[in-house]
Amino acid sequence: MKTGTIIFKLELGGRGIVNFDDPSTQKKFIVDHCGSDKKIYHNNNIKVGKKAYTKRAEPTVIMNEDGEVVRVIDVDYNLKISSNCLRHEIFVNDAEIQNVKSFLSDFILSRYTTSVQKLLQGYTCLSQDDSLTRKGALSITDALENSGAQIFMECHSNSGPKEKTSDEGSTSLFFSEQVGDTSYEAYGSISLKELQFISADPFFGRLRLKPEWFEGDSPLIVDAFKSHYGVVPFKTGYYTSSTAVYGKRLAEFGIRLSDDFVKFLVREQLKRILDIYINRAGAVAYTTKLKIKLVKDCYGANFRNNEGWIEITSENVDSLDFDMFNFFDECTEEEISATKAEIDKAEIISAKLKEEKKPKKNKKK
Repeated sequence: MKTGTIIFKLELGGRGIVNFDDPSTQKKFIVDHCGSDKKIYHNNNIKVGKKAYTKRAEPTVIMNEDGEVVRVIDVDYNLKISSNCLRHEIFVNDAEIQNVKSFLSDFILSRYTTSVQKLLQGYTCLSQDDSLTRKGALSITDALENSGAQIFMECHSNSGPKEKTSDEGSTSLFFSEQVGDTSYEAYGSISLKELQFISADPFFGRLRLKPEWFEGDSPLIVDAFKSHYGVVPFKTGYYTSSTAVYGKRLAEFGIRLSDDFVKFLVREQLKRILDIYINRAGAVAYTTKLKIKLVKDCYGANFRNNEGWIEITSENVDSLDFDMFNFFDECTEEEISATKAEIDKAEIISAKLKEEKKPKKNKKK
C-alpha cells in the first residue's frame, strides 16, 4: 500500500495547568452545569484552565432539606491543551522575530517561504499585488486530559499594595485552578499531498511562490533551496492532480518536491512533535509517546483500529521510510497550450459580448 497520509496519536504528561482560558467564557457554565462552588467562580479574580465539556447520560439532581431542586449537574469536563497551544509549541523553536516590511525583499521572502518551518507550518504573506498563502501539512486536535486528575481551586496572593476592589478582598488575592500529575492524548495527521507540490501559478488563486522567482539564469527559488539544503530537491513544471477529473489538460505551474525530500520533511515534523515541552511558571507538559500509522486515506477507522501503529522515538525517527503515493502528474507544454488557447478565446468572446451589451451613448445634445 502506498502512503498518502500519516496519522498519529500523541500522549503527553505533565504537572499543573499549562493552558489557561478567559474565565468569563467558562465560570457561569461551570457553576450552572458542573456543580462547582458558586462563591469562588463568581469572582473576577480567578484563573481557569481550558476544558472540553461533555453531556452526562444521567444528570445528578441536588435537593435541599425541603425537597426543592437546588442544582442539576448535567455536564462533565476534562482539562485540555488547545490545538493552537500545541501548534505554537511544535514550531516555537523555529520561530524568528519578523518585521513584515522585510517581506518586501524577494530575497528574504523566498528564503522564508522555503524554510523547513514554513514548508511544514504554512504561511500567509499579504501584499497589495502578490499575496502568498500556503496551507500547513499538519493537523492536530486538542489534547484531552485522560488520567482522571482532579481540578481544585487554590488561593494565591501577589506582592504589592492591597487596593480594594469590587470583589471581597483585594487585588493581591486571586484564585487559580490547579491540578497534580496529568496525562493527555491528542490525534493528528500529516498530509503528504500538501507537502508534495507548491504552486507558483496565479490562475488558480492560491499563489504560494512568486512566478518571477523562477526566471533568469540563476532563479531565486533555486538559490533559496540551495541556501537551506545544499541541493535543489524539486522539479519545475506544470502539474495536475493524479486523482482529479480534468485530466492533464488543466494544470498549474509550480514545483513537485522529490519523494526523498518529502520524507525528510515528515521526519522533521515528527521530531518537532517529539520535542514538545510546554513550560509555565508553575506547570509543565511534554511528549511521552508518539505513535504513527501509514495510511492511504485519513479515515476514522484507521484511528480506531489498534493494528499497524509504529512508535516513534528519537532513536528511530531518522530511519522512517515508506512507499509514497503520487498525488501529482506532470503535463506537457502541448497539453497546457491547448487548454490555455481555449480559455483565452473564450475570454475574448466574453469581453466582446459585454462590450456589445453596453448602452450606447446618446450623441444628441
